[in-house]
Amino acid sequence: MNKSSIGFSSGAVLVLVALVVVAGIWYFSADAPNPAYVPENTYVSVENGFQIKYPDGVDISEIANKASIANWNILFFRNEEKLPFQDWFIFSFDREKNRDCNFLSSNLPVAEEESYFVSKNAVPDDCFDAGYYIVSEGGERIAKFEIGQDLTPGEEFSGMISTFEFLEK
Repeated sequence: MNKSSIGFSSGAVLVLVALVVVAGIWYFSADAPNPAYVPENTYVSVENGFQIKYPDGVDISEIANKASIANWNILFFRNEEKLPFQDWFIFSFDREKNRDCNFLSSNLPVAEEESYFVSKNAVPDDCFDAGYYIVSEGGERIAKFEIGQDLTPGEEFSGMISTFEFLEK
């Protein structure tokens, strides 16, 4: 049996290298978004500084800081003080209407630095501004995704949101 200069057989070294490669592939693929489909068309908003891909037949419109896509909306906010997300949220929205919100990291398949899910507790109106939020790299811009009453992203939403990107402004 051939041994290397440090005392390992070449077979043991090959097994160790193979294990490291397999572990690396598993680790990096586990976090990668894998939507059912990725739409073909790209919408670019100069006004709000974002782009998103969408399938044929989806209508997109913008008015001021709001983009409407299919049956959901994206609202855009500035965070010029670069406050941490929860501090920005509390400072920016009506505290009385949002007195009992839960702040969780979201599992949105986006490439931005941070994404959050702000959810309601048991009382129906205790977290008026619940929804999915994405914070731009650097924290200056925040996008709120309103996707309906149940706040459950479907396949179409997941496929499109995986392509969302803030653009340099």
